[in-house]
Amino acid sequence: SCVEANAPRAKDALEALAADAALIVIAPGQPRPVLVRLAGTRAEQWLRRVGRPVLVVQRPALASSRRAMACVDLAPGSHLLVEATRRLARDPRMTVFHALCTRHEEILHLADVPASRIRASYERAAEQARGAIERVVLKTGATLDDVLPLVARGAAAECILERERSTDADLLVLGLRRLGSWTAWTCGVARRVLLAARSAVLLLPLPAPPQWPPLQPASRT
Repeated sequence: SCVEANAPRAKDALEALAADAALIVIAPGQPRPVLVRLAGTRAEQWLRRVGRPVLVVQRPALASSRRAMACVDLAPGSHLLVEATRRLARDPRMTVFHALCTRHEEILHLADVPASRIRASYERAAEQARGAIERVVLKTGATLDDVLPLVARGAAAECILERERSTDADLLVLGLRRLGSWTAWTCGVARRVLLAARSAVLLLPLPAPPQWPPLQPASRT
């Protein structure tokens, strides 16, 4: 079942139906900066409250998405984002996106490491990330021809938003990972995307992995 979170007495209804609800659909609203810093966006609050997927819509919720992008961190559970994107998107070749952190590059620059070595380090990391994306996709039963793997460098939220606007994407799929307790979630990237995205955003609750998995080189076949 679906629950419209903006309906009268929505909170009471949502609590009663939380065990059965498959999806919570909300409008983005106009968040107050202080409240967002303290409690997060409305989407984050609903997800923490009921542990169900939350879809933030910018247009009629029943409209199918033509250009969808699954934003993955490549930790266990990332395949769930790809599966959700496949179900919702009409795009015959959806994008699976991963952003590489560049903090270590800043350290290398400060240590006067030659630029050629820094570029080589990034190219190796990008190759490993593409290999990890391939394994995530194959885990869903899809083929590699069904997706466009994309690896960028920089802050994840900014990279996601830049890609959204450059491709005119109309659906972003992200995960929130639980950290230890039910009320502690990794919300930084998702929050920045929610506050600035022009497209619909689907948030899925994901468990926190015990450790980030090592990346493997991309296959050559």
